[in-house]
Amino acid sequence: MVDPYTQNLLDEFACRRLIEKYWWTESRRDAAGLTALFTEDGRWGAAVGRDAITAQADGFFAMMRPIAENPTSFGGVNIEVDGDEAAGFVHGIAHLVLPQSDGATKVVVVDATYDVRFRREQGEWRISSLVGPGDPNIPHGASFQFEARGTAIDFGMPAESEHNAGDVVAG
Repeated sequence: MVDPYTQNLLDEFACRRLIEKYWWTESRRDAAGLTALFTEDGRWGAAVGRDAITAQADGFFAMMRPIAENPTSFGGVNIEVDGDEAAGFVHGIAHLVLPQSDGATKVVVVDATYDVRFRREQGEWRISSLVGPGDPNIPHGASFQFEARGTAIDFGMPAESEHNAGDVVAG
């Protein structure tokens, strides 16, 4: 048996982990994986229920085709657990990597803000609602965006193509 304080931490972590999985499925354009994170009656912006969430994810991912990568991380999070329900606010920062026709890369940094609710069903936490603060019809809010041309970083190491995959360096 786990003490109440530790159980609360485990529950908060499970909810945070769902947000990380949400961002992972988003970056992999995995509509089925994203949908599976939600309760059967879950809400993602205007989409309510798993079929509607899958359809919305498919449309969202089609819009995201020009984005090569979109790693997202926590900018801040507050989740309060109350039994088998939890609610909170999540702030994420995403780096959208957009290849350009001239071979360059543009990086757009945006934030995403969420009002989120979770529910434990059959012992497993799921997202029951993920919406923009103040507007439940959008999947997330945003307060800033900026962009810059991407540049290559010289780490002082040979490029991967200069390595022989079979070489082993003995120490």
